Amino acid sequence: MSNITASRVENLGKDNQLAISCQYNNEGKYATENPKHIDPYLRVPGLPSLAHPLMVQNAMVARDNTLIGNGQAVIMPPGVSFSFQIGYLCSLGMKFKVTLLPVNKVINTAVYSRNPARATDWMYRSCNQWENNKYIVVDDAQFAYKPDLPPAQANYVKNSYQIRIDVAPMTTITLNDGTTLNEVMDAPGALAAPGSESGANSNELNLNTHHGTVKEGDQGAKPGVTMVKSFAFDESRSVSIVFDVFVMNEKYYSKHNAEIFTNPYLGD
Repeated sequence: MSNITASRVENLGKDNQLAISCQYNNEGKYATENPKHIDPYLRVPGLPSLAHPLMVQNAMVARDNTLIGNGQAVIMPPGVSFSFQIGYLCSLGMKFKVTLLPVNKVINTAVYSRNPARATDWMYRSCNQWENNKYIVVDDAQFAYKPDLPPAQANYVKNSYQIRIDVAPMTTITLNDGTTLNEVMDAPGALAAPGSESGANSNELNLNTHHGTVKEGDQGAKPGVTMVKSFAFDESRSVSIVFDVFVMNEKYYSKHNAEIFTNPYLGD
């Protein structure tokens, strides 16, 4: 049986500059719907509770110890609405882009700033909506964005998918009155991403994936926008992280199930 082994972590990190954590988004109707979807996964013998999305690293196919994607993943039940918290080391601010792979569908883009700028410190912002302001929802039915997807990509979207997050630091802000706000130089010895210093519990999981994808939920409130004349960013210092999303139903989220993990595209 080809199961998955992985180690639990508190967040998904990149070079101690970028930290991603995933939460259920219990807004609107999902305040009652999410708990219904999550309840069957609170008491699964031999596996961690999915009371919160389960973030893992070193995710491998146990049969031959090959990494799935780059080994970072989030595990959630089908049907839930979820969000990302993005933590980034910066001085003045940041911009980020969240993309669904491999179909390269942009989920969200945003710019955030500080005033005044400070020595390099963590900035945290959440993303819980698509660019059309609808909530991000995991579902267990295929949702292909392009009708002409190559077979490998179509199969990938049906069985699992990846999220890519790109973040770049803001270097200046020019206000409408002409005032310029500048980045503060990086401070030495910046702290590591929260949770990265704690040890992982190796080989705590042994499970299978379920067909899953992302879809749109009910429309949420539109985010506020701060009006400025212009922003500038240093793209050469951008940081990216890619992680898999594994969607589990009750049958697959089992320590002893006999389903075979057969999707050959998860490692692409």
